[in-house]
Amino acid sequence: TVQGSGFVSSENLLCQWGSAGSVKGEFVSSSVVLCRGAGLMRGNYTVEVSMNGADFTSDGQRHEVAGAVEVEGIVPSTGRVSGGRPVRVFGTGIVATMHMACVFDGATSVHAYYVSKHEVMCRAPGGAGGVVGVQLRVGSETSVSRVDYEYVEGGEAAVSGLVPSSGSVLGGTVVDVIGENLNHYVRGCRFGDLVEVSAEVVSSSVLRCTSPSGRVGYSSVDVVEKDGELVGGGVNRFLYREEAVVYAVRPSFVVGGGGAVVSVEGDWFVEGEGLSCKFGDGVTVVGVFHDRKRIACEVPVVEGGGTVRVSVSNNGVDFVGGNVEVEVAARGAVFGVSPSRGGVRGGDVVTLTGLNFAMSGAGDAVCLFDGMRRVEASVVSSTELRCEAPGWHTPMAVRVDAVIGDVVSSEGAVYEFVEEAVVFGVKPSRGPRGGGTSVSVFGEHFSSVESYCSFGDARGLVAKHVSSSLVVCSLPATHVLGGVEVEVSNNGASFTRSQVEFEYEESLEVVSFSPSAGTDLGGTELNVYGVNFPRGGEMKCVFGSSASNSVTAARWVSSSHAGCRSPSREAGNVTLGVIAEGETAVSLGGVYRFEPSMQVFSMSPNRGSVEGGTVVTFGGSGLDRVASCRFGSTRVPARQLSKSQVSCTSPRYSAGEAGVYLCDETSVVCVWSIEKFVFERVVVLGATPSSGLARGGSLVTMIGGGFTSDCSPSCVFGSVGG
Repeated sequence: TVQGSGFVSSENLLCQWGSAGSVKGEFVSSSVVLCRGAGLMRGNYTVEVSMNGADFTSDGQRHEVAGAVEVEGIVPSTGRVSGGRPVRVFGTGIVATMHMACVFDGATSVHAYYVSKHEVMCRAPGGAGGVVGVQLRVGSETSVSRVDYEYVEGGEAAVSGLVPSSGSVLGGTVVDVIGENLNHYVRGCRFGDLVEVSAEVVSSSVLRCTSPSGRVGYSSVDVVEKDGELVGGGVNRFLYREEAVVYAVRPSFVVGGGGAVVSVEGDWFVEGEGLSCKFGDGVTVVGVFHDRKRIACEVPVVEGGGTVRVSVSNNGVDFVGGNVEVEVAARGAVFGVSPSRGGVRGGDVVTLTGLNFAMSGAGDAVCLFDGMRRVEASVVSSTELRCEAPGWHTPMAVRVDAVIGDVVSSEGAVYEFVEEAVVFGVKPSRGPRGGGTSVSVFGEHFSSVESYCSFGDARGLVAKHVSSSLVVCSLPATHVLGGVEVEVSNNGASFTRSQVEFEYEESLEVVSFSPSAGTDLGGTELNVYGVNFPRGGEMKCVFGSSASNSVTAARWVSSSHAGCRSPSREAGNVTLGVIAEGETAVSLGGVYRFEPSMQVFSMSPNRGSVEGGTVVTFGGSGLDRVASCRFGSTRVPARQLSKSQVSCTSPRYSAGEAGVYLCDETSVVCVWSIEKFVFERVVVLGATPSSGLARGGSLVTMIGGGFTSDCSPSCVFGSVGG
């Protein structure tokens, strides 16, 4: 564009480009002419104008020909699909003009700002994900060449922090750069102005890189994108410190960990959130800062004990000093306590069983009740600790631990404080020195879990718990006579101090008795002779078993003589003995015979139908007392015929034999009927008439049982059927 005055429209209007020649000009107005410089080589030209094709102006302006517009590069070469990112476009043929634009993907144009003849700046428009070409338009000319620009999803990358934010001047600290939209187009991290290190994309919000060596002080940390652009603006700073060193750990021996504190000595320790100690390969604890040369750390629990390395970190990530060690003795553990309960008054000796109770250099041992009450303990072995239970204010269950030195056991046991048991009395209050007697002990606060009795020096006798106020104990045997104290224990170790007495006496013994027999009706007066029959206590005569119908009261006559009456029971031989009050053992004196008062001589018939209904007649003596007959297990009433005869009707019964007994009205005295009764499905008891003509033809009536109308009966005479 040539600006001036006096320009006229003419067919001979020419523009002269220095010595390069003339080209036809285009009239615009009297002050503007357009001159085209296509095909000119790069360089500076003086432009003159002629109206007649011969005479040219002499005051022309110099014009630089830059050549065709070409695009050579773009920075940054990536941006978000949302657009708006400033980019620098580099190329040739760029001249300062109002009409410049960056063209994205051949369609979207955005205004470009002239920076120099080799650079313009524009702002990327929004676009779809992927790579597009970028061209440059200067005036009316658009570059043929293009450069790639990549659209990526998400927002613009941003950095908000560093973890850790400090590290050793020696470098090597793994730093997590925290931010957003930190994805695959990130290239690395830059520490300070020059040092760039590679980065690992952990997620869109975490970028991981390793610090290079540096000098003491702060260094900016930025994220470097693939095109070299920096994200972060230098506001995130990483502090380089002198590397910490560890010289020693004191004490170098602790018990169990989980409470023991050691002092770590060294240099260049720094107070802060990252100050920490690591024990072994994994357990990290917070360090307590004292000064640059000393920190304190609590030793964690080391299962099984052993020697572990101790290292220190100022930032919680980089640990140093791994050659310094501390020996950790295995922590004590309580698995059980015996006895597991005791009275609230205390004083019971309890034994804790477990592990790691005896350790050299560990210090004093104590039993810890409920986490607050300490009592001195004696170490029996590495697995056994003994102490005395303290008094307690109320009945309750508490945890008991072993404390070795200052370290509490990792596990504890439960000890229960219970109300103190008290004994008020016993019954019987005397018994044989041979023992065996059941003694009821009365009192209060007897345990339902476990109860024990003691008779003098005989302790640990398991008692039967009836209620909180009654237990029953079996009297132990002794070789001495006289009184002993009876006490009760709720744990088998400590006993009451009630001082209730029980008197041991000589055991009674039966020597003989008379008479040696009597009827099964009972009531026979007997004299029993022996030794040590107690006058003050109850005695009983026992005939056979101790069932109620075999026991009668005995009458004391003297220490060697007693009397009693026989009970009513079945005939037969039984043992006869005497038992005193409270005793469980019967002193036997011999055999007593119950003679039958009823006798059966005959039974007719001795068989019948399973359907019952057969009238059976019994003959004998003393049968006027018979009230019932018993066929097997089935009882039926009896019918008195005379003092020597009685009859009963057989019941329905299964086929086979059944024993038959005649019993009196008490059903206690029964007599055997001398033979069994046979129940048959069909039974013939007789025939009428009982004789007939040899030629046959006589009508015979069969008498018996089991006959039915739904069958076809037949009679058999010898071997001849009919």
